Amino acid sequence: MSDSGFNVGDLIFQLVMIAIPIIFLIIFIILFRGLMKKNGQINRMEEKIDRIEQKINNLTRE
Repeated sequence: MSDSGFNVGDLIFQLVMIAIPIIFLIIFIILFRGLMKKNGQINRMEEKIDRIEQKINNLTRE
C-alpha cells in the first residue's frame, strides 16, 4: 500500500476518538437531567406534605 492511499484503520481510529467524548457528554446530560427531574419530584412531594400538614393543623385548631 502506498503512502498516499486511504487507510481504513486510521478512519476507524478517528471516528472512535471523536465518538468517545460525545458518548461521555450524552451520558452526563442524561444523568444530569435525571437528577434534576428527581429533585423536582422531591420538591413537589414536600409541597404536598406541607399542604397536608397545614390542613391537619387547621382541623385540629377548630
